[in-house]
This record gives sequence, C-alpha cells and structure tokens, in this order.
Amino acid sequence: MKEKTRLVLLVLAALALILLSVCSVVALTGSMGNARMILYPEVGFFGTTLDKTILVKNVNNVSVNITLEASEEIADITKILDKNFILEPGEDRQARFELNIRKKQTYDGRIVVMFKSLENEKEPGVALSSRIIIIPKDAQDAEETDAGDEESEEDIEEENLTETGEETESITGKTISIPEISPLAIFSLFTTAVLVVAFILLVLFLRRKRMKRKR
Repeated sequence: MKEKTRLVLLVLAALALILLSVCSVVALTGSMGNARMILYPEVGFFGTTLDKTILVKNVNNVSVNITLEASEEIADITKILDKNFILEPGEDRQARFELNIRKKQTYDGRIVVMFKSLENEKEPGVALSSRIIIIPKDAQDAEETDAGDEESEEDIEEENLTETGEETESITGKTISIPEISPLAIFSLFTTAVLVVAFILLVLFLRRKRMKRKR
C-alpha cells in the first residue's frame, strides 16, 4: 500500500512541475516610445545632421537582446549608434541614431527595433517600429502646395491613433510581427494532458482493486 501511495505522490509532483513550467512560458513583449517623428530641418549647402533617440524598454522578466535597423527608405541617410545592446528586466535605454540629410527632399521610413530573448533563443522575437518623416523646409512649402488639405488630414488622423492607443505613458509602437506559441508550451501542455490521463487511470485502477479486495 505504501508503494502505491508513493507512486500517486510522484505523479502529483510531476503534474505540479509541468503546470509550473507551462505557467512560466510567457510570450515576449516589446515596448518603446517615439512611435512617430515628423522633422522639419533646415538643409544647407553642406547638408545637416540630426541627432535623435528612441526610447526602448524591457518590460519582460527575462533579459532581451535589442537590435535596431533602418528601413530601405532611409537606410542611406541613417547611422545607428546603438545598433545592438542588451537590456535587463525593467531596464530602458535611449537608443541613439543620426540622420545625415544632404538633399532637400522628403523622406518617409522606419527604424525597426527587434526584441529577442536571451534565455530562449528559439522563441520568436518581437519587432516594433518608429516611423521617421523628414520634410525639409524648402520641400515642405512645395508639398503643401501640391498635396493640399488631404495630406494634412491624414497626418492628423494618424497622430490621433497614436495618442489614443491601448498603451499609455507614451509607450507606443507599431507591431510588425507577433510572437507565435512557443513549441515548449505546446510540449508542456501535451505532457500535462498525458500525465493527467495517466493519473486518472491510476486512481480508477486502485479504486477497482480495493473494491475487489472488499468483495
């Protein structure tokens, strides 16, 4: 009888460990500020350089590897100074980058911020982006004449969407990719289900055996 009791306790302990591992598997989350920048620089004969930053926060319980990359539209004028760094849980950092503008033309691109877990490299990462719109003052006057009020209404609408988003305290960002369900979580759930079924069968077997002994 003692051996059966030990077996039941072992099964229960295994179930508890599996359930704890499932609860600990949480999808990675990305958080950043400066979701949208509209810049109106003065571009002289030798051009101009703008020093900007993007606030990156690690709101996860694990350390994350942060990577910044400029989109194709602004890659040739962007120099990312803090291209790759690590944030511990609860840490944040103002990631620096430069915009070297040599032409009086409008630019519209993005700085993509990639979040990747250091503890589980197989876990899908999360990508957020900050939209960078550069309108030199000379180009601004020409665009206002050509575009009219339609473009202004579009800018106002997007600004309102940014301000009334679900996140607060300027922690905003456009999600490019959403993390998928971790294979570890799927395996843990499957293992838990198997152990639960085995435990139920074991209890039924012991109960049936007791009833036979009583008879």
